[in-house]
Amino acid sequence: MHVLIIGSGKWSAVHLDALRTTPSVNEITLAGRNRQAVESMAADYPGTRTFIGGWQDALNHSDVDLVDIVLPHHLHCPVAATAIAAGKHVICEKPGSLTLHEWDNLQAAATRANCRFLVIQNQLY
Repeated sequence: MHVLIIGSGKWSAVHLDALRTTPSVNEITLAGRNRQAVESMAADYPGTRTFIGGWQDALNHSDVDLVDIVLPHHLHCPVAATAIAAGKHVICEKPGSLTLHEWDNLQAAATRANCRFLVIQNQLY
């Protein structure tokens, strides 16, 4: 499985750690607009591919099976909706949306597209 991580902030490293230990993941691409941040993080994870540019362009790669969204909260819903529309399964750092209406729309879109949409929280208190 090829996973595209969108976002190169500090939480992306947590996701990279988890994905690198997942047996079904055989390729990871880290995407972001900040070249220095993307290349620096990828250097810490040998074998991680990089994509510099807008997240919309990164979704166009047909070999991507799963999109992992690690972005600021206000971007979760629009990026997830676009990924689902592109036929990609989605893992999203919490929250999946900022409103219940957005949540309902994401769930309906995922059902129509036969895609899985999973919201995760990587910290337990």
